[in-house]
Amino acid sequence: MKRGLFEALCVLAVAVWSGSCKEDPTASLSGTAASVQFEFRARNVTIADPTKTYAVARDAAGNPVNTDVQLSVCAPAIVTLAPVSDAPIVHTGFTITGTAYGTTCVVGAVGSVRDTMSVVTFPARIVVTSGPDSVTSGATASYGYQFVDKAGAVVAGVPAPTVHVDDTSKAQPVAAPPVSIKGRGAGKATLTFKAPGASAAGVTGTKAVTIVALPFNGSITPNPVNLGTSVVFATPPAGPHIQPADIQVVFGNLAQTLDTPKTKVDTVPVPIPDMATAGKVKFTLFNLDTANVSAADSFVITAPAAFDGTVTSLVYPGAIAKFTRGAQPLGVSADTARAYFNGVRQTTLANLVDSLTVRISDLADTTSDSVRLTRVGPNRVAYSSALSVHKPASFVSSGGTLSKVSGAPGDTVTLTRTGAGLNTGTRAYFNGVRTFVVDSTADRISVIVPGINGTAPASLRLTRVGASFEADTATFTSKTGEFLDKYDRASDDPSTAPAISANGDYFVVLSGVCTDGSTSAGTDDCNDFFKFTNSLARPDTISVRLDWFTGSDVDILWCRNAACSSVTTGGGATSNNPENSTVIIPAGATWYLWFNLFDPAGAPSVIARARVSGIG
Repeated sequence: MKRGLFEALCVLAVAVWSGSCKEDPTASLSGTAASVQFEFRARNVTIADPTKTYAVARDAAGNPVNTDVQLSVCAPAIVTLAPVSDAPIVHTGFTITGTAYGTTCVVGAVGSVRDTMSVVTFPARIVVTSGPDSVTSGATASYGYQFVDKAGAVVAGVPAPTVHVDDTSKAQPVAAPPVSIKGRGAGKATLTFKAPGASAAGVTGTKAVTIVALPFNGSITPNPVNLGTSVVFATPPAGPHIQPADIQVVFGNLAQTLDTPKTKVDTVPVPIPDMATAGKVKFTLFNLDTANVSAADSFVITAPAAFDGTVTSLVYPGAIAKFTRGAQPLGVSADTARAYFNGVRQTTLANLVDSLTVRISDLADTTSDSVRLTRVGPNRVAYSSALSVHKPASFVSSGGTLSKVSGAPGDTVTLTRTGAGLNTGTRAYFNGVRTFVVDSTADRISVIVPGINGTAPASLRLTRVGASFEADTATFTSKTGEFLDKYDRASDDPSTAPAISANGDYFVVLSGVCTDGSTSAGTDDCNDFFKFTNSLARPDTISVRLDWFTGSDVDILWCRNAACSSVTTGGGATSNNPENSTVIIPAGATWYLWFNLFDPAGAPSVIARARVSGIG
């Protein structure tokens, strides 16, 4: 309480309670400066950038004293001071402006009472004034610099900065000469120049540089090179040799990184992709020899020649196309030509000297007709051709019927058309997802509905229909728009698992992220359980085979109780497709068959067929 206010309150209170007020016990501590205190004990100041602060005098009780603090600078050549009014706040405001690089102090005094604040001044930034924009791999480049203040004026006397590189595989700082780098791998890097000392960490400057690879002085054979073969890089006798390191070859916009050599080598074979872009190809070798330099050159990929033989005139997706030789033999022993339709590799069925037979993908793109043949004949040449592929015909428009046009995953749909030839190995796809055929005759085929995401009309495609392997399409709509099959969600837990009591085929749909087989989202359906009860008076041997079409990893496990506290696999938890599991269930026991989607491998859903045998 201030003394004046304290006395006034005593006068007012005396009429109420005479003698209740006494003299302020802190009165003797007030009014005289007992200490001086700066806002901070130390300040970092950017040169030419005024920094506002203050000093305050305090009495013995710690209260501010309304008196000016006299300020002085220990080294006036480094900073200057200027007064600033902060009225009505009781303190002495001022600014510190750095004028040169260095360390000094500011002294605040009231009579014989004083305090000291240390001050360090810094430049505002670093400006790179000289040095190359590009550096050859293996070469050293030095950079000139200036420290400048807030106004852009040069600041003298600052120690040399250090250099840092954002990607040390491209360049590395070197100790001598100062402020220098050495080029390594070809590419772009950003250099950051930093003022020395932790307190100057924000004083930086940057420069972008390009590291240019050395010319590759070795041999390149063959050059030009055919698609689907290999080119060999051989280093010159004088080096630099190829160290254990990544080798990158760029084919147009395709970058190919090869396996790391285990030891120092003089030659490196590089496979040329079948679908690489023909023409001049740039390549770069990284981390050559102990200097970790890179070298670059180019070679030529021969463009495919026009195929001069005959080609099947018209096919459907899933059908067989035949390429018959012209002047060039198509095949040689111990070698198989490859075929690509619209950039997608097709299955080669037969590779003879005179002909090449190719199965066109069931889901082939029919909007284009580009064919590339590679690795053909004794010289392994490449050809380009055209192949007309029919768009699938309407199954319904050609007299076919569907038993249902909507349903849920796990349902059976039967398609019927007289004389269609639906028992020739016909395949079925819903929105590009292959599913199981459960029954087929010449006139009828029954298929299982897989997971269909959404309720929009889906394409049901039949391929390899009849003797000419035609393709047909129909429309089917999911009633649920989900991946859940008819057993879900009861099959998600052993305690509610559906029972299986008869041998036969059972179809399930699993879906989700399912990282390492575990549910990670509420929509995941990573597990399906089915209850098996052995009602016999003897043990029963049960076998289950699980098949699916995607590259996913699905496992078979068995729980010996509903809590799944005791689990066996019966040999069914591998990376195989199909998985096979056989277990012996004791008399009177109930076990739970467990299907687990361990790794979807990118598939939104997986339809699987469980073939159960051995019951009874």
